Amino acid sequence: MLSVNSTLTPVQVYDIIKRTTDPIGNHPYDSNGWNQYLGYGRIDAANAVNVATGAPAKPRNVNVEPSQNNHPYLTWDANTEPDLSNYKVYKYVNYETGWQYLAQTVNNYYEDVTEDYCTSYPLKCINQENIYYRVTAVDNDSKESVPSDSVLAPIQGNPPSKIGADSKKQIKPVSYSLGQNYPNPFNPTTSIDYSIKQASYVTLKVYDMLGKEVAVLVNGNKPAGYYTVEFNGSNHPSGVYIYRLTAGKFTAVKKLMLLK
Repeated sequence: MLSVNSTLTPVQVYDIIKRTTDPIGNHPYDSNGWNQYLGYGRIDAANAVNVATGAPAKPRNVNVEPSQNNHPYLTWDANTEPDLSNYKVYKYVNYETGWQYLAQTVNNYYEDVTEDYCTSYPLKCINQENIYYRVTAVDNDSKESVPSDSVLAPIQGNPPSKIGADSKKQIKPVSYSLGQNYPNPFNPTTSIDYSIKQASYVTLKVYDMLGKEVAVLVNGNKPAGYYTVEFNGSNHPSGVYIYRLTAGKFTAVKKLMLLK
């Protein structure tokens, strides 16, 4: 953590560790998050290092169940950061599309009305498929947490028929977006998702903190669509880097962390 924020005091480091550990085992934790056998739980290094940069902690205890209208209904524990702005919900349908941004909400719950939840026996689903959800927290400075643990939802229908490889070309994004790389921190590779709503000349470049260009991931004309590119940091030192997407008049910038 000190490698990304050298101003942290021992008390602040201790507080971050408490906030970002994952409870494990069957023994109960007290109101302070302490377990007499396992301490504060298992350290989540990616979460802790990201929080050290000033980002929120990842949402915890994400759960999905059928809503009253039989749609996937997600709930999670509300973050405690005073500068929290909103949450982002992501959905994974298949390998071709990967993780895709789904929605933004200020609540600690979300109903995905685009899917029908497959309830358990004795009811049956036609062409049951499994999809996954995860959630991130975003603060007032647009700093985004690492993703929550993913949860599985059985749904009715065939997801690839909705947004699979064949129909992916037909479904166009309604906006430009640049996703947070995942995993983050990473070593040595990480994936970056982006979308463009109309054909554009696109550049996606990575810079060090001094502004020096260290990698060009995309540089050319792209039709409207969803894209994922990989950044390989094998030849670069540990540290925080900036990646910048430009598509037409749209520009977005985010940070990533290489931790060797």
